[in-house]
Amino acid sequence: MRIRGPLIIAALAASLVAVGGTAASASTTSPQWFKHGQEHFLLTTRSASDTPAYQAAAWGVFSGFGEFITVSSTSTATVLVAHISGGSFWVNAKDNGTSNVAQNPRTCQVTFTSYGNTYRIFAGSGRLWGLSGWGTYSIFSVQTVPRYWWGGPCNFNASHPVPGSTFTVIKANGPVFLPWHR
Repeated sequence: MRIRGPLIIAALAASLVAVGGTAASASTTSPQWFKHGQEHFLLTTRSASDTPAYQAAAWGVFSGFGEFITVSSTSTATVLVAHISGGSFWVNAKDNGTSNVAQNPRTCQVTFTSYGNTYRIFAGSGRLWGLSGWGTYSIFSVQTVPRYWWGGPCNFNASHPVPGSTFTVIKANGPVFLPWHR
């Protein structure tokens, strides 16, 4: 009788380990229902419009080329729709970072930099159906303003820069979640 008690306890312990091992192995072999990771975007434009279109490259969880089109813009937020290699999604970007504007009176150039801004991705469709995510972005932009007269001082109050003299680069990155497509 004395030997039986330890055998029952050992059998119970072995069965708990076996059940626990089966449950653990089942969870590791179950399919993932989404891809996730860091996504990086590089946007460029030469437009001085308040609602520009940006040429874009994306890499990370998904890769491709396309464009981001500005739908609406205020002084603190911008809404864009992105079309990247067979899919699209919406972006809500907030201008809530640190900004700096520098004017060069010799070259008539205005340089704008902004860091630490935030964005949110939602409503993915097509190849990017269900895409969502968030992150931060930075902006670097250079514009040349006209002079009052040939060789005169720069007109930094001009409502529009010199045509074709604008260049803007936006770098963004952050985590995204993309449902598994079957």
